[in-house]
Amino acid sequence: MKETGYKNEELVTLQADLKVILNEIDCICKKHNIQYFAVSGTLLGAIRHKDIIPWDDDIDIGMTRDNYEKFLKVCADELGNNFFVLNYKTEKHFYAYFTKICLHGTVFVEKETKGLNYEHGVFVDIFPYDFVPDSSKELKKHLKKVKFLYQLFKCKSLWKVSDLSTGFKKIVGSFVRPLMHILLLPISKKRIFNLLDARLQKYNNGSHKKLLPLFKTKMAICSEDLNNIISVSFGNCKIPVSSSYDRLLRNEYGDYMVLPPKEKRKSHAPIILKL
Repeated sequence: MKETGYKNEELVTLQADLKVILNEIDCICKKHNIQYFAVSGTLLGAIRHKDIIPWDDDIDIGMTRDNYEKFLKVCADELGNNFFVLNYKTEKHFYAYFTKICLHGTVFVEKETKGLNYEHGVFVDIFPYDFVPDSSKELKKHLKKVKFLYQLFKCKSLWKVSDLSTGFKKIVGSFVRPLMHILLLPISKKRIFNLLDARLQKYNNGSHKKLLPLFKTKMAICSEDLNNIISVSFGNCKIPVSSSYDRLLRNEYGDYMVLPPKEKRKSHAPIILKL
């Protein structure tokens, strides 16, 4: 796989569009006192490159559940005409649990989502973070249920195996996903979504310490990490990050300041791109 699969000018334009979306999100969050923070590759880019990772083609941010719900609520009135919200509640064919804020007039179709009938715009991902149990035994049980429900939810839309799958995973998936899609026909997607949603929010009313987006343990953050959010350079703008970014990045990437070899510098590699 090529480092990005983009012509240089395409990637530059795409990254500029991503920052336009991020700026819109940032303005809304500042106006309504909504806290968000950079996560995963976006956090890595902000710290290591002071910008988007040079070969990256998306921006990922996180919000605690209360901030996430508040943001979605105000979006209807605050989001500019050039942008739109994409999640299961706005588009029944959408495959993911989290939310994308997209840019009208652009097209970004990934291999996994080809054939899904909705507007595929250039996007910024917003992940809701929920508390999880402190006990390792309870956490393991919780994450197992979350992963199972999420796979059922995805099977309702993505019943074909992703072109990104290879080897044994592709062979198994080519039978399992279509079969699961058929078996799930009597069960509504809304029902599965509600079960997943309830499971994810099960521990939000307790006094737990750690938060996760879905079952992504490498993206875990502690509640105390959110007590001190700082702004760091992100190209010609700023982006909020946890002051505990060093520990968070080491947990996800190890020695994160070392550049990966070129063959591992991968992107989403869209099959259709319009900017």
